[in-house]
Amino acid sequence: AEVIPEGWFQSFPVDDDPVHPTYYEETLTSGMNSEDNNFGNYQLAKKTGTKFHDRNADGDRDDGEEGLAGWTIFVDYDGDGVNDPEEPSAVTISGGSYLIEGIEPGTWMVREVMSDHTGWMQSYPGAPDYYHEDTFTSGETERGNDFGNYTYASKSGYKFHDIDADGVWDVVDPENQTSEDEPGLQGWTIYVDVDGSGTFNAGDLWDVTDENGFYKIENIMPGVEYTIREVLKTNWIQSFPAEGFYTETFESTVESTRNDFGNYQYATKSGYKWHDLNADGIWQKTGDGAEPGLAGWKIFIDEDSDLEWDATEVYVMTTAGGFYIFEDLEPGEYVFAEVIPTGWFQSFPGTPEIPEVHEETLTSGMVSEDNNFGNWMPASKTGVKFHDLNGDGVKDTGEPGLAGWTIYVDVDGDGYDAEDPQAVTITGGGYTITGIKPGVYDVFERMDNQDPAWIQSL
Repeated sequence: AEVIPEGWFQSFPVDDDPVHPTYYEETLTSGMNSEDNNFGNYQLAKKTGTKFHDRNADGDRDDGEEGLAGWTIFVDYDGDGVNDPEEPSAVTISGGSYLIEGIEPGTWMVREVMSDHTGWMQSYPGAPDYYHEDTFTSGETERGNDFGNYTYASKSGYKFHDIDADGVWDVVDPENQTSEDEPGLQGWTIYVDVDGSGTFNAGDLWDVTDENGFYKIENIMPGVEYTIREVLKTNWIQSFPAEGFYTETFESTVESTRNDFGNYQYATKSGYKWHDLNADGIWQKTGDGAEPGLAGWKIFIDEDSDLEWDATEVYVMTTAGGFYIFEDLEPGEYVFAEVIPTGWFQSFPGTPEIPEVHEETLTSGMVSEDNNFGNWMPASKTGVKFHDLNGDGVKDTGEPGLAGWTIYVDVDGDGYDAEDPQAVTITGGGYTITGIKPGVYDVFERMDNQDPAWIQSL
């Protein structure tokens, strides 16, 4: 027999239990020379390494990639991928290092237990085997057998209705939106452009925004640069981000947040141009005295607010019925004005003395209607002043016209004023009063500046 020092085990002579060594039993006779009664011994091996967080999933431990504690590394004697009770193992400590002791010499697989860590993938040693295969010799310590792991990354953010198209989400708390906020948009597809095609394909990773406009895309491979885009809907324009997409290299376990997308729609502005026959600023569209629309008038966006159309300012012409419309307008502040031809005056929205415009802040998708303009032309009044020789109130043949008499329209109902529209009869007694604002008025002749002997018969 042999005396076995601590830490050594007997491998020969062969016994099924190396902990309880065997011996040679022999009957020696006189002069006998018994040879090859050998004893073989070995020590158990060790295994060391580090378990690290491979944040970019490249299979290498880069600067700043931390060790992972709490992972079980084991020697898989039977190669079944399961850590059996009799198989040596160790749990990684702070910093990710491990030391497995008590390994029988031989060629074995060294694995990690993945089942305890849902959502983690192995990057090193990685495919196709996902283990280290080492030949352990007596008393040896195998070093540097590391394991790298990662989890998928995620991308989240909000899709919002950029009502003022300024590229900024006007919201206080995205998770508790109010009527004062620009709302989130539901039902929009946001995707990671996995194949780099710039279009949404079946192989891309994606999510659809919820009632608050929130999306979260999961299972994104770390360490790969991707673009994140939205599927743009018809008649919508993107205001944020400025590039139209996000470009990002993702990192294991990290959720990249507040990657928002803002969108808006064009606004429209429309109205009518009508002939305000009675100059009252109210469009009577139907019935007796219906006022017609005016075609061929220029309505323009007055960019410099000077009430004059400049060649660079956008305009439209009113159509039959007086209708006009501006389409595809970016949200923002606008001034809409009309070009008033000579001889015409405005009754709506302004006055002849102070023509007005329509000022409005258009928002996304806004349809602003009935932004109308009313206009009128001055009326005129003609007649004859005659000498009613027989005083019967009828102009008879031979009764002459009277020149030099003032005929006026009493627009304010208070008698003659110098500002009242008026004319002085000419030879033959005829007169024409121009510049009369449409309306119902009394027409008088001036008697105060004539011989008191005159009496009016008509």
